[in-house]
Amino acid sequence: MNQLLNVLMFVCLIPITRAISQSNITNIQLNNGNQSTDSMFDLIYKNRLLYQLRDRLNSFEHTEQWPVTSQCLTTLEAMLKFTTKYSWGMKMLDANAPIPSGLQNDQFTSVGGFDQCMSIAASHNELNFVGRYCIMELRFKNNIVLNRNGNKMNKLMYQIQNLNQRFPIALGLCFPSTCSSNEINHLMNSYFYTQQIEFRSKINSCQSLDNYPNSLESFVKFIKKRNLLISFSIVMIASILTILGTSYDLLIEDKTTKTLSTIHSILVCFSIIRNTSILCANRPTRKPVASDKSEKQSISIECRLSHLHGLRALLITWIMVSHSCALMPASIVMPISMVERHPHDMLKLAKGTSLLSNFFNNSTLAVEAFFFISGLLLITLVISKNLLERINFTQFILFRWIRFAPALLGMVVIQKCTILFGSGPFFSESMLNQSVLKSCHDNEWWKSFLFINNWMNLSDTCLPISWFLSVDVQIHILAFVLIIILRQRHYPHASLLITFCIGMILFSTGILFIFLLMGVKTFENMNLFVKYGNFPIQSYVLLYSGTHVHLAAYFYGVLIGYILINNRRLVNDQRWKTFIWWSSVIIVLSGPLIRTPSIEQVNHIVKGLTIGIFHTIWLLSFGLMCYFMSQIDQCASAIGSTKQFLSATIFGPISRLSFSMYLSHMTTIWFNVYNRRSPLDVDGNNMYLFGSAMMIETTILAYLLFIMFECPSVNLMKLLLNSNHLSNISGKKYKLNNNEEIHLNDTHNTKQEFKLNFETPTISNNNT
Repeated sequence: MNQLLNVLMFVCLIPITRAISQSNITNIQLNNGNQSTDSMFDLIYKNRLLYQLRDRLNSFEHTEQWPVTSQCLTTLEAMLKFTTKYSWGMKMLDANAPIPSGLQNDQFTSVGGFDQCMSIAASHNELNFVGRYCIMELRFKNNIVLNRNGNKMNKLMYQIQNLNQRFPIALGLCFPSTCSSNEINHLMNSYFYTQQIEFRSKINSCQSLDNYPNSLESFVKFIKKRNLLISFSIVMIASILTILGTSYDLLIEDKTTKTLSTIHSILVCFSIIRNTSILCANRPTRKPVASDKSEKQSISIECRLSHLHGLRALLITWIMVSHSCALMPASIVMPISMVERHPHDMLKLAKGTSLLSNFFNNSTLAVEAFFFISGLLLITLVISKNLLERINFTQFILFRWIRFAPALLGMVVIQKCTILFGSGPFFSESMLNQSVLKSCHDNEWWKSFLFINNWMNLSDTCLPISWFLSVDVQIHILAFVLIIILRQRHYPHASLLITFCIGMILFSTGILFIFLLMGVKTFENMNLFVKYGNFPIQSYVLLYSGTHVHLAAYFYGVLIGYILINNRRLVNDQRWKTFIWWSSVIIVLSGPLIRTPSIEQVNHIVKGLTIGIFHTIWLLSFGLMCYFMSQIDQCASAIGSTKQFLSATIFGPISRLSFSMYLSHMTTIWFNVYNRRSPLDVDGNNMYLFGSAMMIETTILAYLLFIMFECPSVNLMKLLLNSNHLSNISGKKYKLNNNEEIHLNDTHNTKQEFKLNFETPTISNNNT
């Protein structure tokens, strides 16, 4: 019981001096005019953890057990005992974080004055030093066993201890660089031992100005030490090619009679001007005159599916805002809590009934909608482009991999290089290597480029958001069966294709139901990321990221696409058509705002079935909306007005940028979270502002990723595949017509008019 009281005194009573000090300062000034200034600072800084060492420095000796050097003890003594004598000492002590208040509401982090500490440069007794900022973690020792059903004190300490196993009490310390992190750690553990306080301390990360490069030579050493040389080189090569390509494009812009050379064709693939024009290219809204039947059919499909630009723009916005509000990348992998009152406020947000809570919890609907669009575009483009006889399995898979890998590589190396630009209490090499960059530095990075990381724990993969690409590539392999079926001229391929798609849909829903019956637990979206150290990898893989989960949405899209490409009508009666349309619109618009029952209210099987039925109804409605908007004869109706809105020019660039936005938005979120000077307060207003800022920054980063990696790789792939272009390259003029510029973009969007030997509809994954 004495141990328990000591711990309670430490974590709960020391912060009281903060309030006492504020009231006593006035009394000191009014009633005790001769009170020393030191006494006033004693009252103010008693709640600093490092201040507790003040009267114990003389008892420490340099031994093997406590290897604390005399230089460290000397500067610490000047800082703690003669605070008012040295301005640097007062500044350094003031930068130390107090013990956080509000532990019962999960307020476990107090960072102190990071910038104030990092700005200190001083000398003492001919010792030159700077301020060293460190994050210290405090955890209960394992020998404290508490009963949650005991008295109120036991319940309180049990709650704190339980969360403390996942998130430590994290304090920002500032001390002279003459002391190493190990020395401070030894001093604090010695203090806890002598005071019989059952805590163990650990220095998580340290930063000081002498850790940062101040010359070209030190910068090279800096990136080598942090394994950034390859990543930095890739970014620099892409930047140089972009500059050269843009410069070359500008220099010969008016030389229309100059023939194209191979080097020119390659360089213009990296031109910012060319790639930006691709991004902003306008699509025809009406069917133009075409010379042959195949081209007429292709343009007709392009116009009929133009509303997909608006849908993709809105869906990617939904996903980005939801991820920003949830701060998922921070709460998944952060070694300490960078969110105030975490997970108290996070769980409150997740279990609440506010629009923000529902908007986030239902964001998985947007993911399913993207899989639907992928299946829809695959079947429509393969048939409309007459690719059935020109595709073999190797090409089908290889070019899918080439479509994704360069952009993914670009995002991985950019994410690793962000360590060169950030700063903050949490933005240290040690902290990043424990979290967002851990698997990128380890031997796990290759799994992302094999597209199998959807079967692994998110925290064990480099760029975890790429799980979607892995699922898409795996479904794409399975989808080659559709090509085989459609090639069967002597069999009823329509019946075979429909049967195969329905079979995949039934398999996807059936296997999920079997997993629920086998006891695989469902999870709340937010609860997934705030469990105390128990990441539910089984539930995550089997019920969310596994390929089998998304087969139903994908092959439902294939069915709708097959109906569209064959101009088949689901409903002929106008009244029924109007009723189904408006019912679908209401369901799709209200879906993000609907609240499903929590696991606390029902068991996991009922919860799983409720979510499954809800997702099925919403996705069916979404598919029917896409189907009706693709009908040519709806131009004068409400359906036509909706399609006209979704086909607006403003949605085109966002839609074409959606793939890069998806890859980059998580990096933007965690970069801003780790750069914060204080834990983020999770409430509605802050989340709206944070989400808006993330949208703007993500768009900028996505544009850079698009012009440096995504679009050049697509242009190069088209250049290499176009045998006619390669064979006649010396005889072609530089001047390109507008159609060619638009067609260059179609490889990663919705239409492909460039005559290639292989024109795989990669647009289906310009999505999440």
